[in-house]
Amino acid sequence: MADLPAEIAAHPPGARLRGPLLRLFRTRHLPQTLRFASLWSLAVGLFNLPAALFDTLTLPPLARPPVLLLRLLLALAYLTAAAGLGNPRARRFSALIIILLSLLTLAASFLMGAQAGGALFYVIYQGMGLAMVCTAIVFGQTERAALVWLIALSTALLAVCVAVSPLPGMAAKAQFAVYYGLFMAGLGLAKTLQDRTAERLFLLQLRDELAADEMAARNDQLASMACTDPLTGLANRRAFDEVMAALETDSSWALPLALCMLDLDHFKPFNDRLGHLAGDDCLRQAAGAMRAQLRRQTDVLARYGGEEFVLILPNTSHAEAQDIAARVRAAVFALGRSHPASPFGRVTVSAGLAVAGSAERVRGLVAQADGALYRAKQAGRNQVAL
Repeated sequence: MADLPAEIAAHPPGARLRGPLLRLFRTRHLPQTLRFASLWSLAVGLFNLPAALFDTLTLPPLARPPVLLLRLLLALAYLTAAAGLGNPRARRFSALIIILLSLLTLAASFLMGAQAGGALFYVIYQGMGLAMVCTAIVFGQTERAALVWLIALSTALLAVCVAVSPLPGMAAKAQFAVYYGLFMAGLGLAKTLQDRTAERLFLLQLRDELAADEMAARNDQLASMACTDPLTGLANRRAFDEVMAALETDSSWALPLALCMLDLDHFKPFNDRLGHLAGDDCLRQAAGAMRAQLRRQTDVLARYGGEEFVLILPNTSHAEAQDIAARVRAAVFALGRSHPASPFGRVTVSAGLAVAGSAERVRGLVAQADGALYRAKQAGRNQVAL
């Protein structure tokens, strides 16, 4: 199914579905078809019950027992088929069930007409059986091969039944068999054309779905680009502001909420000494080291601007936040990135930490964390301050 988009794009609009597209069409439509077939079987099975009253009122006394027995057999067969077609495990046998049910209907209808006696009763009962077979063609089959087998076997059985029927004369028998045989073939052709129309509509639907998926993917990509810092791959300032705005609106799920402001120490002298390309590479390395310390999907690391970063930690206590901030500071230090303008001789980061235990304190969290960062720098940098 991995090649399905290519198959959809390359498939000629008027051509019949084949391969994975045909399998997908059948997979999507088979449950609905089986529901129709199950309801059809149920309706026909129930129809045979009041029809037994017609048999009782119209047939000669000697003909009633065998005809009623056949009627009961048909009702039982259709009701059993309705239960089977409604079972997902029976889907692979659905075509066979409907074919066998149709042949049983023709045979039983012939026997009922023969038992009733006379050409008129034969025409009534055989016509009733053919009507059921015709509805099976319309409601019961979607696969072309099964439809051909259903029509061919039903027509052959009908020819045998008509040949030994009480209809007077070969001309009447031939007329009856040819008429209903052509009628079943015409229904089969109409059903085939209907299925081809359904396939074309399905292909158009798939193309619409594919176009919608591609548009959604492009929109997601654009949205991601708008909220992603292109240098570090982290969330950008816009994404951070959106998250904080959402938290200020409803932070009940995130409390206690910790915020950690991070700033690479002496970064301007680093750029002045080693150049902006080295500065960009340093920012990428530091961002990767910070991101590696996060353990939960709800934690958000964003580039706040320049050499500043910010870490949002929902459901994080003071102790947990201090531990995470300490790990982040240690990870940047462990990079060992040379910094000729730093007293530490390597790139380091200072961190300011603030924790809000109530919704009222969330709005001032950024200012508190920024104040803590200022204290960390004033105290000598390369440390975490509260």
